[in-house]
Amino acid sequence: PLALTMEEAKAIVRAADEAGRVYMVSQNYRFNPVPRTIRKLLEERARGELGYVLVEYQMGRRGKSGDFRLEMNYPLLVDMSIHHFDLMRYLLDSDVEWVQVESFRPSWSWYRHDPSFFMVMKMEDGTLISYAGSWVARGFETTWNGRWRFACSEGSLLWDNDKLYLSAGTKGRRKAELVDMPLTNQDYSLHEFVSAVREGREPETSGRDNIRSLAVVFASVLSARTGRRVNVEEVLG
Repeated sequence: PLALTMEEAKAIVRAADEAGRVYMVSQNYRFNPVPRTIRKLLEERARGELGYVLVEYQMGRRGKSGDFRLEMNYPLLVDMSIHHFDLMRYLLDSDVEWVQVESFRPSWSWYRHDPSFFMVMKMEDGTLISYAGSWVARGFETTWNGRWRFACSEGSLLWDNDKLYLSAGTKGRRKAELVDMPLTNQDYSLHEFVSAVREGREPETSGRDNIRSLAVVFASVLSARTGRRVNVEEVLG
């Protein structure tokens, strides 16, 4: 993530502003055809009004000997989930209002601290999201992007195994036609940064914007630690 504390993150963004410099965080997960297409389809209401979202991320990430993630607290929440939180904000074009998290450590875990969690979140537009993640899954792993279901009033969108499907009737499905992107992932990140510098504008994933994704990480850790629902504004200050 951008920083280890909200105070540090704000200080970095403030320093960039005072120096007149463009500061961008490479949230490369959103810079790919599938998420770009999902946002377009949701905006067009291709399957009606969005009702709720289910997100599942399951991997058996072992890491190498000496990997700091094996010893850190809430390794998945702190080190990886920032990408999914940023995707949620981008795909729904809304910030997160609150989170409620239950973290845990399965008996077979090779991590010192909780590598798994269940989470319920509410976006500022009212949409509820169920998010389950684990770094000690055995079998049936998802991709790094995870598996997403967008349940709408007239059908659903399914992002699974890095492919996007639209429901067709009650049981059928068809592949979605993806938007064309000559540049993706890190290449797009670099292109966006250079373009922002040349055009004198704030990049899509600027430090200022990324603070709102980072705040979800800190709110999630606070919720997992205290067992209570945490409003993101409480962390943003």
